[in-house]
Amino acid sequence: MKKRIGILTQYYLSSNYGGLLQAYGLCSFLNDNGYDAIQISYNQYCDRNDLNYANSNKAIKIVIVFSNKFKNFCIKLRNRIHKMSGLRSRRRNICLFFRNRIPHTEFVYSESNIKECVHEFDCFIAGSDQIWNPRRFSSVYFLGFVDGMEKKKLSYAASICETIQNPYVQQTLKKYLSDYTAISVREKYDIPIVKSITEKPIEWVVDPVFLLSRETWEKECSTISRRLGKYVFGYFLGNGETERKLADMFARDNNLRLVTIPYMKMNYRRCDVKFGDTQLFDATPNDFLSLIHDAEYIFTDSFHGTAFSIIFEKKFFAFSRKDYPGMEGRISSILELMNCKFRLCNTKSRLTIDYLNKVKDMNIQTDKKFFEKMVKSSKKFLIDNLT
Repeated sequence: MKKRIGILTQYYLSSNYGGLLQAYGLCSFLNDNGYDAIQISYNQYCDRNDLNYANSNKAIKIVIVFSNKFKNFCIKLRNRIHKMSGLRSRRRNICLFFRNRIPHTEFVYSESNIKECVHEFDCFIAGSDQIWNPRRFSSVYFLGFVDGMEKKKLSYAASICETIQNPYVQQTLKKYLSDYTAISVREKYDIPIVKSITEKPIEWVVDPVFLLSRETWEKECSTISRRLGKYVFGYFLGNGETERKLADMFARDNNLRLVTIPYMKMNYRRCDVKFGDTQLFDATPNDFLSLIHDAEYIFTDSFHGTAFSIIFEKKFFAFSRKDYPGMEGRISSILELMNCKFRLCNTKSRLTIDYLNKVKDMNIQTDKKFFEKMVKSSKKFLIDNLT
């Protein structure tokens, strides 16, 4: 009988392509290796027990921010209604992906009743992604509802994203981690942070998307990019305007179309209004993979945008997020692992078109043996600690 594994990550109702694809990656790897692994559907924002995927579209409300200047109201309203209809299509497409492609519990748990799922699983995994971010602290993401003496608990590629200075939070986390079988983190700089909380050994592992081969991910690509010609793909989660201007300038200088997925936070953002020659409002996770796979260059401030650029061996530029400074460490960590930190544009001298043109065609000098060893040890971490 297959060992049943429950995975806890920020998966339920997520509109983030990277978050969904890492959830898909971890489930796929474990199920391909003889386990029965599924995502635990957990709604961290609501304490209702009757939510399900059939009505999840109704649970999503897209907020439209109207301009205070009445003279532009009608024009902007017309444009936003058109664009928001595209976002609703995107939401439906994303719901279909995580409903049909990612194994999950049909019942949606809340903080008050998640303990009821403990009897369903033999082991529990916390991660991956930013489940341990102090800004969104939740005992559920630390598997606080599971007794580690009765059920095996481990983390895989959990991300903290920033230092933990609050003594109360440190003590609380120490208690939650005390009965873990094994602990691993995704970012190298998170190791000393977690070591300051627990005496347990901490392992550095790769994000779940790296557990699957390039060929496997290529099979997930859609055909959307075939009709776009040669293009630059701009994929930004943050609100930065400098990098958007650079992407636009770079595309024009190189006679390439600029393709974007606007409003990634699922709400209106001024920085995205005129960003891109082609704006894809209803892109699916499979479209996202295709757009990276077939782009001439990628501009992104996303960890998983960077990760898939590396998987598909693309030429890319990574940027910091001024609205979320802690995010830079995530990208910096993966670029250090791949020996290509020159592609991180995070200083004044690098945020120039001259710098982009200088490094645009430089090859990534990846130490493939080290990276393959890292992937192998990450897989071993999972198999050894689940067996």
